[in-house]
Amino acid sequence: GPAVKDHAAVLPLRGPGLGILPRPPHGRHLDHPDPPDQAPVYQFLRPPEDAAVSQRLDDAKSHVSVVTRRYHGVAVRHVGHHGLLDEHMLTVSGRGDGLLRVDRMRRRQEHGVDVVSRDQRRVLVYVVDLEVRGQLWRPATAGDGHKPDVPVVVGQAVCIGPAHMPRSDDSHAYDVQRLSLGALMPDPTPYPLDQLAERGSAQAPALVLRDRTLTFEELRNRVSLLAGWLASRAAKGDRVASWAAKGELTCMLPLAAARAGLVHVPINPLLKRAQVAHILADSGSTMLMGTKARLTSLEDEDLPPGCEALDESEIFGLAEAEGAELPPSRHDPDELAAILYTSGSTGKPKGVMLSHANMWLGAVSVANYLDLAADDVVLAVLPLSFDYGQNQLLSTWYAGACAVPLDYLFPRDVAKACAKYGVTTLAAVPPLWVQLTEIEWPAEAIAGIRRLTNTGGALTRELVRELRALFPEARLFPMYGLTEAFRSTYLDPELVDTHPTSMGKAIPFAEILVVDDEGKICAANEEGELVHCGPLVAQGYWQDAARTAKRFKPAPAASRYGGTAVWSGDRVRRDEDGFLYFVGRRDAMIKSSGNRISPQEL
Repeated sequence: GPAVKDHAAVLPLRGPGLGILPRPPHGRHLDHPDPPDQAPVYQFLRPPEDAAVSQRLDDAKSHVSVVTRRYHGVAVRHVGHHGLLDEHMLTVSGRGDGLLRVDRMRRRQEHGVDVVSRDQRRVLVYVVDLEVRGQLWRPATAGDGHKPDVPVVVGQAVCIGPAHMPRSDDSHAYDVQRLSLGALMPDPTPYPLDQLAERGSAQAPALVLRDRTLTFEELRNRVSLLAGWLASRAAKGDRVASWAAKGELTCMLPLAAARAGLVHVPINPLLKRAQVAHILADSGSTMLMGTKARLTSLEDEDLPPGCEALDESEIFGLAEAEGAELPPSRHDPDELAAILYTSGSTGKPKGVMLSHANMWLGAVSVANYLDLAADDVVLAVLPLSFDYGQNQLLSTWYAGACAVPLDYLFPRDVAKACAKYGVTTLAAVPPLWVQLTEIEWPAEAIAGIRRLTNTGGALTRELVRELRALFPEARLFPMYGLTEAFRSTYLDPELVDTHPTSMGKAIPFAEILVVDDEGKICAANEEGELVHCGPLVAQGYWQDAARTAKRFKPAPAASRYGGTAVWSGDRVRRDEDGFLYFVGRRDAMIKSSGNRISPQEL
């Protein structure tokens, strides 16, 4: 990179800077550029000796664990005394306790001669005054657990030194303009949802179908073709529904409908005709694409006036005959892109309205905290009508990775698919995890698994132990979310054993507040309602002003985002360290296999 002479500069030397940082090769030297797909390298220049800075560092007694976790490649370069070069390459791994294990390769100049040394040590990272999205944020103290759990973007002073002597001469203070221990802050800019198809490398695998694998170039072409056909048959803003198993059409419709300016309504293929009829009528869908067997189960009155039913097997043939194609769109990200139907308090499904921005930022957030990379293979076993099921596709494509949709009949089908496709990421709900731990797994199915993600219900301690035993090398991500705001929290895998019952902390782009009955922020360990604020909050319930007003209300005054928030009805508490714990629900809803069930409906 260019020579830097002032003391307060941090320069990205190379890399995409897109928020997803693959692990750099171990020990790669700063003077040897990384390939374009490797992690950026940043320069940290040591400031002049400053008593005020030193005092502020000494005053920072609390480490900030969000700075010290998950990220594995940090290059540090600073100019020491007398302008001599002192260059470090740190390979960093976190344990979630505020300590980093560091393998350090150090190159320094002594009397004009390069000296290279290697050692290993544990370090503490102290942070003083961090600026996040233009706001000043300081490390939380006891009782400040409500402060936003947001990634670090900018810092004024960082001290890195040995854990046993954090204020020794071997500690270094860095006045930084951008602190990057990996991708701590993903890009918060929303784009039209269909542009996810443009993310991956042209020849990289994007979607594994039963008979072939599509590259990203083929994915882009098929989305363009399907979008052109949809636009020729429906007007902007029309709702188009799908009711079919996972396949080429159902996987591409979220992007193709968005590109055509339409609103996609995915229907769970397990639903029966009466429920489907309600969704079609409520959404006012003008088109239903489904498998022939499902379509023939509908009665004449089940299709609302003006709704055309089409066999999914014929869609791409019609699109190819039409020959119309649409390039990537420039839609306003706040425009409606999808309606996901979820059970309501009366048992009738209610439609949650999601914008391009909701779904784009949800994909960015998940890809970021899961550390998805272009070489990942994600097995999509959850229904695409389920918010996280659909997000599995979107976050995978955001990372430029490959998705493998699977409709399984038996748990062993999941294990076979993991072995066949070299799956690295597996998501499920607790009932499926129980089934998966009861079957025999071939070694080749387990070998590639890097991460497990759970949603739709809490994991028991026993189930966590069983998953750990079955997948010893995998990182386990427990998560909590609401369809009305997609995903709210996750627990860092490094903390699952020490906080087994915790919901974790907020995901990127989410602000989670615990609010009492008077709308005030609860103190540490005080029970209150979980309120989700930020850009992941949906636009409300489709054509249901009354229920929208009940659930989507103005954010508490303490929110940094303001605007509309989702008042979840879930009772939680936040401990002194900011970790959330579920207490119960105000309503009588039941969760079974990740689905909401109304006792009134039963």
